[in-house]
Amino acid sequence: MNEPLSWDWIDQFTQIDKLYEDFYKAENEYIYVTFIYIDHENQIEKVCKNVHILESNPLSKEQMNKWIHHPGDEYTLLTILQYNYLSSPEDIQKGKQDMNNWKVMEKSTIYFDKTIQMFQDLNELLFIFRRS
Repeated sequence: MNEPLSWDWIDQFTQIDKLYEDFYKAENEYIYVTFIYIDHENQIEKVCKNVHILESNPLSKEQMNKWIHHPGDEYTLLTILQYNYLSSPEDIQKGKQDMNNWKVMEKSTIYFDKTIQMFQDLNELLFIFRRS
């Protein structure tokens, strides 16, 4: 009964667990930011899409203002839409995914909830501008 206690099972568990890291929820490191410009006839004139590293979560109005670059004063901000992928690993395993997570946002503080790591590139802010 004087056998040394083996800790190999912890190493094995850790190695197996690393295979599933992408399926755990984590803080968002980045989001896509899309700018859509529409004309007087509601036709899309231009679309720009960029990746932005999240410096903080929630996003402040000041941080969003740094991202917004529109051509001159000829456009006004019409609306901001936020998409935050919220399905859990259990939902995916059961075949349930809620893809209807778009929210109309005010130009104030915006928070992104934790997202499954492999789906973080679905999170997005969409700014829609209309020609004045």
